[in-house]
Amino acid sequence: MLRTVSMKELNREVDVAMEKGEEFTLVITGWSMAPSLYPHRDKAVIRPLDRPVKKGDIILFRRNDSNIVIHRAIAVDKTNGRITMNGDAQSWTEEIEPKQVLGRAFYLIRKGKSIYTDSISYKVYTFFWGLTRPFRKTMVSIRRKLLTQSEKSHTSKR
Repeated sequence: MLRTVSMKELNREVDVAMEKGEEFTLVITGWSMAPSLYPHRDKAVIRPLDRPVKKGDIILFRRNDSNIVIHRAIAVDKTNGRITMNGDAQSWTEEIEPKQVLGRAFYLIRKGKSIYTDSISYKVYTFFWGLTRPFRKTMVSIRRKLLTQSEKSHTSKR
């Protein structure tokens, strides 16, 4: 059963699940991970870390303001362990400390289909998606314009 919780409740429930070593399903609610994950359609199954964070992992982490965020690790500094995070629809990044990591997406449920994040096909997708980062802001802008035009066209045909 799905239910909506406040950020405070989410923080508490995530902490309990991670302490118990339990997985939980998180419904995506924001646009920062599009087009990989869409809000209110897609989900991420989060588990406690079973290995060090790697480039390409989708990580659930707690920001300094206590908000919980799910983004992709795009770099891991071998000297200090800091992780550079980026939402797939974003052009900016943020660095987090390893202690901010709550868990990682073991698999995703996208359009009702399970996609294991350690699978070869997913790793290939992640590699190629990573190559688009320098152009992502432009890509997302063009996509939004096309979707808006398509919606306007569809609405005017009614």
